Order: sequence, then structure tokens, then C-alpha cells
Amino acid sequence: MDDPIQRHPTRDEQLDILVSVLADIVPNGGRVLDLGCGTGYVDWMLLQRRGDLHLTGLDLKPESLAEAERALAEWSGQVTLLPSPLPAMASMRPSPRWSSTTWTIPQSKPAFARPRRG
Repeated sequence: MDDPIQRHPTRDEQLDILVSVLADIVPNGGRVLDLGCGTGYVDWMLLQRRGDLHLTGLDLKPESLAEAERALAEWSGQVTLLPSPLPAMASMRPSPRWSSTTWTIPQSKPAFARPRRG
């Protein structure tokens, strides 16, 4: 799968760091919430490394979700893709249901939240 946003000069390094950190900190069989998942590129990268994870991706664009569904078909039993407007996504916070929450902003630094302990 190709990165749909290739214009940013350090995007590859940023995404690799994000995925590496998530792969290291999310527990076995953990759940990741991806706010603004787009075409599922980050989820695809993460599942390549950690096929045991369960991902929920939220995005506003139905066409992006359709592309993500195709790209993540290999993990269909572990991936849930849902339409959601950005204001609703921005207000979501990690909860006991999620091991980690990620939101990768195009042409910006990826952001992630550490899993809750205890």
C-alpha cells in the first residue's frame, strides 16, 4: 500500500516512528482507535508489524473508508471502520476500551496517546 500523502519530506520517518511506538506499547491483542484513519495507511503499517491488534478507524469520507476496507481486507475480523465527523473524533479520549488512540494529521507530526495503566 502506498502512502496517500507523500508531499511532506519527513512523513515516512514520522509514520515509522509512530508505528514503531504503537507496536511497542500496545499490549498483545490490544485495541487501537485511529481518529481520521483516511485510507487506512497507518493501520495497514501497524497490522503488518502487529497482526494481533484490533483496530477501529473513524473517518468523515466514505470514499476513504471504502479504500481502507479494501486495503485492510486481510484483517477484516480485526478492523472496524466507521464514518464519523471530525468534531466528534477530536473530543474522543483514551478509555479502558482502547489500548491506544492515534490521530495522524496530514503534513503534520503524528500524535499518539499512551495506553492507560491500572
